[in-house]
Amino acid sequence: MNKNPNNYNDELIETQVYQDNYFPEHLKTNPKILDSTTIPKIIKELYTETLSLVSKKMFRFAALGLRIIIEEISKHFGAKKFNLQNKIDELHKENKISDSEKNVLETLKNFGDDAAHNNIIQPELILRSGIEIVESLLIKIFVFDEQKENLLNSVTKKD
Repeated sequence: MNKNPNNYNDELIETQVYQDNYFPEHLKTNPKILDSTTIPKIIKELYTETLSLVSKKMFRFAALGLRIIIEEISKHFGAKKFNLQNKIDELHKENKISDSEKNVLETLKNFGDDAAHNNIIQPELILRSGIEIVESLLIKIFVFDEQKENLLNSVTKKD
């Protein structure tokens, strides 16, 4: 019989610390993004690379990855401006993104800028939130229309 019940908990804690250091949790890719035929290949690649960077605790580069995804989304929608801030403004003026999405994209852009120019690294939790926001934006601007069309086609075929 174990006289010190804390030994078991100590072992669990040590095991968790070991796993966190040597086998970081891998973020799961969103199947809606990977299975979509409407998201450009380069954006899917950047998305999975950025997830990998967060999983490997490479937060500086993950912030840059989020920024690059925003740059590619802007290019995809034909933003012509040179500066990413101006591209975001252009997408907003053309009603391709909402006010709140504009604010979030600006924040994520600034995370990448801070990582590149000021060596400021965002915490993991913030970067994971950034990934979730980018996922929801990708689903909204690329996947939703595809799903809507599939749904409408299936309803039309039954009539």
